[in-house]
Amino acid sequence: MNDIIQGDRLTIARHDRIEKKAREWLVYLYSGTADNRGREAFHCWLNQSPAHLKAYRALEQIWRDLVLIDNIEEVASIPGQRPATANSRAFSVFGLTPAQFRNLRSAIVGGLIAASLMVVIGTLFYQFYAPVKTTYYSTGIGKKDNIGLPDGSVVTLGADSAIVTRFSSHHREVALTRGDAYFDVAHDAARVFKITVSNTEIRVFGTEFDVKKGPHDVRVAVARGKVEVSTARGQQRGTRPPVRLYAGEQVIAQLNGTLAQKTGFNPATVFSWRKGRLVYVNVPLAEVIADVNRYRKIPIRIGTKSLETIRVTTSFRSGNSDQMLAGLAATESVTITNMGSFIMILPKAAVKKSL
Repeated sequence: MNDIIQGDRLTIARHDRIEKKAREWLVYLYSGTADNRGREAFHCWLNQSPAHLKAYRALEQIWRDLVLIDNIEEVASIPGQRPATANSRAFSVFGLTPAQFRNLRSAIVGGLIAASLMVVIGTLFYQFYAPVKTTYYSTGIGKKDNIGLPDGSVVTLGADSAIVTRFSSHHREVALTRGDAYFDVAHDAARVFKITVSNTEIRVFGTEFDVKKGPHDVRVAVARGKVEVSTARGQQRGTRPPVRLYAGEQVIAQLNGTLAQKTGFNPATVFSWRKGRLVYVNVPLAEVIADVNRYRKIPIRIGTKSLETIRVTTSFRSGNSDQMLAGLAATESVTITNMGSFIMILPKAAVKKSL
């Protein structure tokens, strides 16, 4: 964990250095003092890393939206850069009335010195691209936890589960890296709450829903409100439009992001883990065992691939999975063997052959 946190700090420090250098280049290029040698040095820096290009593009777009001059000179000639447009983004981002905005624009265009321009651009960049606070949460085997997030949202994190949160004044992002989580999201029209699980993305402004990462897929089930589920950005773009879910609806996505059709579900079954009970109706054994192992110190293993797909219907307390094993041995043609460090499930025929 310390290595992860240290790595994140190094990433943030690197981002800050790049942002600072991008501001310096922007001020220089728009200062009226730039020469050919300086422009060559700028392009050299720009081509060193995609992160340099991304940071400069973001800064220059803020500057263009701020000044709103249609004939502003293209000083950098960056491929893919959008032209200046008189849109409302600058008003909404910077919280200015049109009159205040015109006064600020006139002051800047009227001849702010380079140092003052750097302060203005730096401040506006900070406001829109505010520092992101990254936090890691996890639970142990058999443990659950209720986590309050900075925006007032609450996450019930299931046993042996983990999330990474990234919050700023303009962003609310959570990644579920393993396990199960129930979200009660505070409404915030200005900040979409985004969750990623493998290659699946969930977007929501305020609602309650459950997200579960299984061995082969991701399930999203809505208790209240609505959410939008799609393939994560950049993965299989255009394969299928987002699926909008309302209360009582769920969707299953493969780990690669492929979405199935949405269906209804029984809340008493899907949300039962929050009350300490695991309920399964016609579910593959592999999925059941993956869940159960998050509550057991001695894990269970399935000995053959053929057993992973048999369908199971069962209900038991999360702390009493031995009851599930006994029921499985009574109803299916399997044998349960304690191997000391783990429990093995094998077909009875395989056991007889080994004997």
